[in-house]
Amino acid sequence: MNDLFRAHGILVREDFKRQDQSGSVVVEQIDGVIEFEGHIYLVEMKWLKDPVGVPELGTHMLRLFARDGVRGIFISNSDFASSAIAECVTHSANKTMALCTLREIVMLLMTERDLVSLLREKVRAAVIDKKPFVEILG
Repeated sequence: MNDLFRAHGILVREDFKRQDQSGSVVVEQIDGVIEFEGHIYLVEMKWLKDPVGVPELGTHMLRLFARDGVRGIFISNSDFASSAIAECVTHSANKTMALCTLREIVMLLMTERDLVSLLREKVRAAVIDKKPFVEILG
């Protein structure tokens, strides 16, 4: 996924683990960080058979709330439960979260669309319309 972001000129920091002060315990694992249109986004990717629910999404939201000025992108191979989408809307005044399916990424590659345009549409929907998940397939 990081190569996809880079191919579209989006600055990427690879996945990393944050450890405690002793360096022996992993406190947090982050799948990736991108810088997009002047904002930092923590990127989470999940490969689940069931729709992403509040528990899976909540862990990522906690990471966002622990950092000032950070936004989130959550990419999943499955759909998103309505409760997870509602949770993003509830917290949208404090944190921006854009939800994306792997299906959207596959369609983007198949139709040779621009990832920057896709992300821009998703972020605008999340910020302006308070719709963290608008599926964009074409």
